[in-house]
Amino acid sequence: MYDNKSTIKMIFRNMSNDKYDYRLIKYWENGRPFSDRGVHLMPTQEIVAEQMPGDDILNLIANNICAVCGEINCPHWKKEKSYQDVVGAYRDGAFDKLRRIFKIKYAALHMYDAKKNEELEKINADKEEIKESVKFAADFHKETFEKYGEKAEHLSKSLADKTQGKNVRNVDDALKAYEKYRKDINKKINRKDRDAIATALESIEAGDIANNFKKFSKGLGYTSGAIDFVDWLSELANAVKTDNWRPFFIKTGSIAAGLGATTVAGLAFSVLLGTPVGILGYSLIMASLGALIDDEWIEEAIGLVGI
Repeated sequence: MYDNKSTIKMIFRNMSNDKYDYRLIKYWENGRPFSDRGVHLMPTQEIVAEQMPGDDILNLIANNICAVCGEINCPHWKKEKSYQDVVGAYRDGAFDKLRRIFKIKYAALHMYDAKKNEELEKINADKEEIKESVKFAADFHKETFEKYGEKAEHLSKSLADKTQGKNVRNVDDALKAYEKYRKDINKKINRKDRDAIATALESIEAGDIANNFKKFSKGLGYTSGAIDFVDWLSELANAVKTDNWRPFFIKTGSIAAGLGATTVAGLAFSVLLGTPVGILGYSLIMASLGALIDDEWIEEAIGLVGI
């Protein structure tokens, strides 16, 4: 809850500037805005706690839910001047003005509370899914650090960021990228190593990967329902064993093409979490998936084992 005796100083962090940007906000919790990746976003204004509207009001507006009927993108509400004033105040970060307008115009309307509460419950469910996704990634980074050290942890942390907003390479480009490093990789990772890594992969239950992927992908706008994890895991194990990466790149590329390049991070986290592939396996799998993203990623991955 808010500290009513203090002033909340919020510092909004935007990639390009320090201005309040309502478009980045997915939900509000305890008077603080968060992005769709669970990142805490904070406006530059100093806002007295008593002037802040409640989370329910902020979440209604952030998600275009009508304060009267509870419908999303209600055409009737949008025609009202009061609605335009409320939205304008929200977009300007004028929260005290927003609170006052809302209190005067909409606070007494209870006939559609059930519908509004239903939509707010969905927002809260989405919020918890985002939190679970953030926790899953944090658990993966922690396990990576404990098993393989700081450099490997840095690699895992940068993967989701590197894939954000990107498209995957086509199969031929990914193969060309991997080919540049194949000889050096094979000098470090021999046949015996490959067999051991493949055996570890074959011991994984595809259902566990699906569950991990589901946790990671919550809040990112895609689901695991369309992915055949049995087939994908089989292609990965076979690629590790045979050093023929084309079928694996085709399979992974087709998945990522439909769901976005961030899927590559989700697949990496999902297969590596709790899997005893060792540092060589970690490096090889990260490098192979990195071939679908960029050369820098491959170099960082193989650098973990001195290649």
